[in-house]
Amino acid sequence: MWMPAADWLWMKSRRRHCPYRCSDTLWGLGRTFRMQAKEVADATRGLGSGLHEFYFHPRSIDNDADTQCLLELKTCAF
Repeated sequence: MWMPAADWLWMKSRRRHCPYRCSDTLWGLGRTFRMQAKEVADATRGLGSGLHEFYFHPRSIDNDADTQCLLELKTCAF
């Protein structure tokens, strides 16, 4: 499954320096404030076993994409 380059580089560094278990994949770091429910739902369908992390940064302003994405995902049937 494809992961954006910024997310992959951040995870590579995190794995190298962390003595504890960390996520196998990180999604959304390069999409801060622009996450879309469809892209998250599509990504989750392709995930295998392991620990997967999705990064959202909801804000309390009108038209915040990350907040809207989380609200849409709440009602989404996977």
